[in-house]
Amino acid sequence: MKLQILTTPCSGKTYFCGQQNYEYSGVTLFDTDITLRPVPNRTPKHPIPQDAIDFLQQQTKNSCLLTSLADIGPDAPKEIPNVAIVAVILDEEILKQQAKIRETTDFSWGWAGKDGRMSSKDYWISLQRYADEHQIPIFNSFIGAIDYYVQTNI
Repeated sequence: MKLQILTTPCSGKTYFCGQQNYEYSGVTLFDTDITLRPVPNRTPKHPIPQDAIDFLQQQTKNSCLLTSLADIGPDAPKEIPNVAIVAVILDEEILKQQAKIRETTDFSWGWAGKDGRMSSKDYWISLQRYADEHQIPIFNSFIGAIDYYVQTNI
């Protein structure tokens, strides 16, 4: 099973992967920010769709790549052979809280930098629209998305 989860910046991708020790329910978790891009280059001006696709297709075990819609860009393929693509859209209030926490911490690069991101609401709306337009299943948590695909791919 190979799964790509699209979400928004400040949605807790890195935190979730770390809390799960990069494995959940027999699925190896990869965070785009950590796996495919060194931190200094982490900005919306450096989309990585082909790198993400190549990386995920090279995996030989159950794998899940957590990616921001902003990372892959609007020209990313809507379908990837042998990879399920889903969206995780957190509650807007949770995103606002997480973005606010980011703004008050020592993050000065990437999505947390004041010049590098739209508001969390803009990303939330963009991801909702993208998922609707491309008929991508929507979940409200990383665990919910992974659990569904683990159960349906046994």
